[in-house]
Amino acid sequence: MADGGDVNHVIVKAARTHGVRLEFDFAGVLRASGGDRVQALRGLRKLRELVEHYDAPFVVSGRPASHLHVRSPRELVAVGAEIGFTDAQVRAGLREWTHLAARNRRRLSAEFIAPGVKRGRYEEDP
Repeated sequence: MADGGDVNHVIVKAARTHGVRLEFDFAGVLRASGGDRVQALRGLRKLRELVEHYDAPFVVSGRPASHLHVRSPRELVAVGAEIGFTDAQVRAGLREWTHLAARNRRRLSAEFIAPGVKRGRYEEDP
């Protein structure tokens, strides 16, 4: 939804089908004020409704630009409550980054020749 973009049911269903995580970026709520903050909350609420309805995977972030922007899980849970998330949902969205990092480490290992092409039993090491 950044830069005036929009998310609809087609995108959310495709993300669920292909295992792509949708990101709930709380930066707009954490660092904006007034009408911009209200618009950010409205967009995140709409996205939450779509993600819950289609049971799509998601991650939660605060997109810190510096060490001064880093927020604790407790603060992110508070923002998530304003959007309509439960504490457990926000914490699960934060934990999802761990799974993505592990998957990416495995994909970047020597086990893969190219994206989607894994070394097999007949593949010789050069």
